[in-house]
Amino acid sequence: MDILLALVPALMWGMMPLIATHFGGTQHRQTLGVTLGALVLAIIIFLVKQPVMTSYIFWIGIASGICWAIGQINQFAAIHRLGVSKAMPLSTSMQLIFTALLGVLVLGEWSSSYARIIGGIALLLIVLGAIATSFKDKTAVSETASESTSDMLTGIIRLLISTAGYVAYVLIPRLGHVEGDGVWGLLLPQAIGMVGGALIMSLAHKPLSRDTALNVIPGLVWAVGNVTMMLAVARIGTAIGFSLSQANLAIATLGGIFILKESKTSRELVFSLVGVALVIAGAIMIGTIPKDGSDASAQKPAITTTVDTSATAAPQATDTLPAQNAQQ
Repeated sequence: MDILLALVPALMWGMMPLIATHFGGTQHRQTLGVTLGALVLAIIIFLVKQPVMTSYIFWIGIASGICWAIGQINQFAAIHRLGVSKAMPLSTSMQLIFTALLGVLVLGEWSSSYARIIGGIALLLIVLGAIATSFKDKTAVSETASESTSDMLTGIIRLLISTAGYVAYVLIPRLGHVEGDGVWGLLLPQAIGMVGGALIMSLAHKPLSRDTALNVIPGLVWAVGNVTMMLAVARIGTAIGFSLSQANLAIATLGGIFILKESKTSRELVFSLVGVALVIAGAIMIGTIPKDGSDASAQKPAITTTVDTSATAAPQATDTLPAQNAQQ
């Protein structure tokens, strides 16, 4: 049962961008709807669990949530340009790379030779995976605007901004030393910050519509994944919980291709699948690096979690920097 619980975040985070894309709407309406859905569940969790809440935790959560909204609105903008099957692997890769580097440079992680070797190999796999998922078959004639060079460039810029938002979302609580049971206290103020950030960025774009209401559903889906990830980590540990959650990338990518019918040639499909496998392998390697860098299996592992999807989970009670979808 614990393993099944740990698979719920993968399913929820993988489904979130698919459902939001299916419902449609601008990135502003999608983001506002998703944040409202997250707020609903955060209120329920707060009333049921009644976690410790201080003014310090509240404002840390608000700042963190605003950063998440910045990350999510730009990820949706990239999805509009590139499609789910291309944007999500790139988004996840960027988040893993940047959070790992910040963990090393800011928090002093990967201090041993063992950790640096494993981490370096993992980052190489992630970079290769990102390159593979962005492969474009030059022999094929594109009939969709999302395949154009300008859309690819715009999408990547949006994903870089998205990554900055997601990284700040998890870095702020870490630098503020909000850990342990305090993480549960973050959920509600983070959700308030998410809604506030989404509203501020959306006011000039007529955010209230049927699309906004529909996108409350993927917001609830994302939030369920977020909460079950926290529960799974408490029961089976970060290494297994994080590793299983990375299946969300495969769900989002395959869903984009086969459910949303995003156009790909046979070669592009092969490269996408290989790329996703490489990114997931790299993520799992990072997730299993012990916090002290040794190879002792008894040590608690470091974890770099994607915010999407994605790549966008609430920070876990660990001694290292988490990232994630997000996606994420």
